[in-house]
Amino acid sequence: MTHYTLLISEQTADSIRFTTYGIAGKNISFADVSTDRSSVEEMIARINREQLEESQLMYFIEDELNR
Repeated sequence: MTHYTLLISEQTADSIRFTTYGIAGKNISFADVSTDRSSVEEMIARINREQLEESQLMYFIEDELNR
């Protein structure tokens, strides 16, 4: 079972610095999922609770962002 964690990255665009949040598993990660930390933390809690397979992580993120 994979335990997913929060990734935190500092970005700069047009001289503006901001923080992005992503999701990391054991063998896969997606940085820059959102600038909204709480929404990414909610996703992580849900995928850990549901024990999501790493092969499904990309599809889960896409579905959540398209809501």
